[in-house]
This record gives sequence, C-alpha cells and structure tokens, in this order.
Amino acid sequence: MALAHSAYSPPMATCLTSALTLVGRVTGREFDREWMNGSHTRYVIRDEHNG
Repeated sequence: MALAHSAYSPPMATCLTSALTLVGRVTGREFDREWMNGSHTRYVIRDEHNG
C-alpha cells in the first residue's frame, strides 16, 4: 500500500524498464550520462489502431 501512495506503480516501472532496454538494443548503447547529454535519434512508436 505504501508504494501506491507514493505514486510508484510496479507495472509502469516494468513497462518503462522494458522500453529503455529496447531502445538500448535498437541503438546499440545503454543509457548513460554521456548519451543523455549527446545528440541522438528520436524513435516514434505508433499505435496502428489509434493514430
């Protein structure tokens, strides 16, 4: 219950972690400070049913 009250959502955390792992695999590089401060390509994932 305490986790829910602090706005932490385990399913959302799993989803975000999976998305970051996927981006790292697609780009060939894990997120780190150098990557965050550098220039990089933006990837857009579209939902075929909603847009």
